[in-house]
Amino acid sequence: MAKPRRMAGVAPSVASRVCAPAALANPARPGPDTYPGNRRRCRIGREPLLEKVVGFALFGAFTDSTDNGSTKEHTDMADKSKIEWTDSTWNPVTGCTKTTRGCDYCYAERFAERFRDVPGHPFESGFDLKLRPERLDQPLSWRKPRRIFVNSMSDLFHKAVPFSFIDSVFDTMEAAHWHEFQVLTKRSSLMVRYLRRRYGAALAPPHIWLGVSIEDAVNMVRLVHLRSAQASTKFISFEPLLGPVGEFDPQGIAWVIVGGESGPHARRISEDWVIDIRDRCLDAHVAFFFKQWGGLRPKSAGRLLQDREWNEYPQLTGA
Repeated sequence: MAKPRRMAGVAPSVASRVCAPAALANPARPGPDTYPGNRRRCRIGREPLLEKVVGFALFGAFTDSTDNGSTKEHTDMADKSKIEWTDSTWNPVTGCTKTTRGCDYCYAERFAERFRDVPGHPFESGFDLKLRPERLDQPLSWRKPRRIFVNSMSDLFHKAVPFSFIDSVFDTMEAAHWHEFQVLTKRSSLMVRYLRRRYGAALAPPHIWLGVSIEDAVNMVRLVHLRSAQASTKFISFEPLLGPVGEFDPQGIAWVIVGGESGPHARRISEDWVIDIRDRCLDAHVAFFFKQWGGLRPKSAGRLLQDREWNEYPQLTGA
């Protein structure tokens, strides 16, 4: 047994602070947006104003030591992302609410809440969900092909994002066909419903990668949803991996990412969990990418798995 390594435009229901009592209804059976972890929002972002102003003054050059990128990357569109498995990020939606324990120490929330109430800052409203229509056409201005992580600071399929707005995001992705778009969600059932509505019996184009984030065996139902999705290119991100995922067959999945949690509350990841997923991918000839072991900072423990980096990407046809 390997030793574990330590390491405005929104719906009214979201426009208010998510620590309001309505957001905590029925805590015994937390749904996607009533997860008890959402109450943590009440205790985040209360740093002294001077600290916030200093961070704001460094806007555009500031890099968060416990996250994956700069203020620019977190808020707008980053030409060169520090996230290992993508090239750039695009955030037509920002802000989110917690669903399951993989969200407990969300790097995006931790970053955004630092700037709550800082006048003029892109995260003046903290991590409250916000649609940003002015950003919808941004990928069209990038002529050089690249991989673009969509909504690194949100979840496109959050229930407060109208399908009409998601339509606009997909319109842009379809038009910018020279890029590869990486769309990742924990709200897999809503993704399935949307794709069925948009594409009917057809599939989303292969340059639009549709994926689910899974942290442990309890949430493997998202893989069931992904299998039924009208997507040509499907992927899984086991990030942060918080437990073994159990038996599963990656056949039909184009790409699998694994990564440990980073930040001041990083939970341990076991090498056994990672190797089990890696070996299943090898057996099924599925591209495997190991992002990091995690720790206080993303690079604290490196990203070598059995003495090598794993940087595989799917080989797509018909893109």
